[in-house]
Amino acid sequence: MGVRYRKCSKVWAGGDEEFLRRRDDVTAELEGAGAGGFRVTSSGLVEGYAQCLGDVREEECGECLVEAVGKLKRFCGEAVAADVFLGQCYARLKREELGFLSKDIMKSPQMLV
Repeated sequence: MGVRYRKCSKVWAGGDEEFLRRRDDVTAELEGAGAGGFRVTSSGLVEGYAQCLGDVREEECGECLVEAVGKLKRFCGEAVAADVFLGQCYARLKREELGFLSKDIMKSPQMLV
């Protein structure tokens, strides 16, 4: 599936091992959201959200979310906030205390249609 939209924060974790460990815990949980099509999870100060569109079958949803989370980590690396939308599913990750849509912490979104 192709990436339709992605956004990464300008703020980076800078090798913060605690953040990266928590990020990995959250992303692992998000990858398993296919069963219900939606998941909200957190670990420490890191929270994540994942959702599939309503007409996506459970199996396709699971595959889409695994791909979305993988791309979220690959495209945004150590960014403390990130969004990835693949057309059939969506994944978001952020450090709790950040206002996610704040212009001062976010790079310009990239529409990739």
